[in-house]
Amino acid sequence: MLAPVLPIVPSSLQPSPRAAEDEVRLLGAIVQASDDALIAADLLGTVIAWSKGAELLYGYTAAEMVGRPFEILEPDDRRGQVSGVLSEISAGRDVCRYETSRRRKNGTLVEVTVSAFPIPGPQGEVVGVASIARDITARRKAEEALRGSEDRYRLLFDSSPQPMWVSDDASSAFLAVNEAACRQYGYSSAEFLRLKIEDVRSPEVAPAFPRVPRAPDGGNEPSVWSHLRKDGSAIEVDVQSHPLVFDGRKARLVLAIDVTETRLLEEQMRHSQKMEAVGQLAGGVAHDFNNLLTAILGYAGLLETDLAARGVSLEEVREIQNAGERAAGLTRQLLAFSRQQVLTPVVFDLNGVVGNLEKMLRRLIGEDIELLASLSPGLWNVRADSGQMEQVIVNLVVNSRDATPAGGRITIATRNCDLDDSYVRRHSESRAGEYVCLSVSDTGRGFDAGTAARIFEPFFTTKEPGKGTGLGLSTVYGIVKQSGGSIEVSSVPGEGTSFQVYLPRVREEKIEVPPPLSKPHGGSETVLLVEDEDSVRRLARRVLESKGYTILEASSGEQAIAIAGAQAGFIDLLFTDCVMGGMSGPELARHFQSERSAMKVLFMSGYTDDAIFRHGLLGRTEAFLQKPFTPDSLARRVREVLDREAREVFP
Repeated sequence: MLAPVLPIVPSSLQPSPRAAEDEVRLLGAIVQASDDALIAADLLGTVIAWSKGAELLYGYTAAEMVGRPFEILEPDDRRGQVSGVLSEISAGRDVCRYETSRRRKNGTLVEVTVSAFPIPGPQGEVVGVASIARDITARRKAEEALRGSEDRYRLLFDSSPQPMWVSDDASSAFLAVNEAACRQYGYSSAEFLRLKIEDVRSPEVAPAFPRVPRAPDGGNEPSVWSHLRKDGSAIEVDVQSHPLVFDGRKARLVLAIDVTETRLLEEQMRHSQKMEAVGQLAGGVAHDFNNLLTAILGYAGLLETDLAARGVSLEEVREIQNAGERAAGLTRQLLAFSRQQVLTPVVFDLNGVVGNLEKMLRRLIGEDIELLASLSPGLWNVRADSGQMEQVIVNLVVNSRDATPAGGRITIATRNCDLDDSYVRRHSESRAGEYVCLSVSDTGRGFDAGTAARIFEPFFTTKEPGKGTGLGLSTVYGIVKQSGGSIEVSSVPGEGTSFQVYLPRVREEKIEVPPPLSKPHGGSETVLLVEDEDSVRRLARRVLESKGYTILEASSGEQAIAIAGAQAGFIDLLFTDCVMGGMSGPELARHFQSERSAMKVLFMSGYTDDAIFRHGLLGRTEAFLQKPFTPDSLARRVREVLDREAREVFP
């Protein structure tokens, strides 16, 4: 605050009435008591009054200054300033208020704020100038220090790689914005400062992302909001705000970090974990069910053989077999989803698989749907189970057919592609590298994001009750993942859907798969049969004994060791379940490796349990029999293993 403006009138210029003398003395006392420098000068700039405050501020006494020109206080860089003020006031212009520098008697400079105003004469004319000067040196130093701090903070604000802005609390208008925020939102700085927060907040999506307090102590509450870039695209931002005063108004400093990619990866991770858990459950159910189906189908096969020999009708038995085969098909789908089936991987060209299926697929989808094949020439080879990949293509085409009930178009396409790090960051289950892409697209109904998030879950279906099991796409998912690939889906309601399957490229040449043996036959060898499921063990014994084999039967690994120890003769084959209570099948085989190194091994299981993965047996399909099996498939596989040349089970 400036000192009160007082009419300082020196005695030589005052009117003479005695009534004013007391008032003049009072005013003079007030002037002399003030810490501010109160000075009066005539229109030529000669000092005619000098207060005690002026003596303290400038170091000159009144005797030294009265009668001398005021300009002696002016530093060299301020010459002419006093004469300019005198000219302004003598011309009748407004009172001058300004900040300047003055030179003290000792030669040092002092920063002052000056208020100058005219001294009126008897007739109202301007006869001089009075001024009040206050020392602001300390304030100016503080301001300079503050300005330096502000400059440093401004530099940090402008150069920060994190998007930041300052917004007005009352109007939500942007008051300042840094370059990182301009890049994130696509606006120039000038464009940004014409906006309000409401202009970048997505009104449609924001309610889905309410404030999520992360500070239980009641402090700042970061939250995730959906914001719009200049081009209209939506991004999710983690907003953290802090109150401050900006240019004298209440405002907020806001840090707005783009977490769109992070949220996407988190969602993909949650989905992957959920699918893994469901897959483990499905695999366990399929394993137990396969033991039951092995007994059902096996004994139905034996019953069929017996009744056929006696000339009895087989219609009822074949109905049992058909039902069992359908149930086995469901368990195979569950195992495919949970990635616990045994695959027979070979190197092949996807174009050949699609070409072989094309005629069948055209009959499958009907005449009202157009099927297009766009197969890229020079397609790279992949390694997978070709039969399972046929199932992938058929399931995807059937799904597209069901999505286009009123007719439309289904397109199967193949191409070579490179998945880069940018793609992998958006798709957490993928890895960078060279891939062959198989896509199946349709022009059907499409579906929303909520359906897309669950589309590969087992038993999830958008079809009417009774129109689907909900296992088709989950089977596709499992086969692709077990083959080392990945699958993505994109869909727009009313516009169609596209599935993209990515399989890793291999540089090996494709090979032909030898056909299986057509007619099983028996033998006279000795087989050690180890199975903890009674019904399966009894079935296997009956089938193998009917083929002429000598069977040693055990319900556990420990019992098998005891039986083998008491057997003096040669044991040709160990036929064992992989997963049993106590000792596992692979552990049992290892035990016999040193004692009976010439004994061959055939494993069986309802699914490829972790034990098989750990012992490196996955892919050794010549030494593995998948449950459920039929009497013929059991006899054929036992004969295949026995007829092969001797070799170590665990190389």
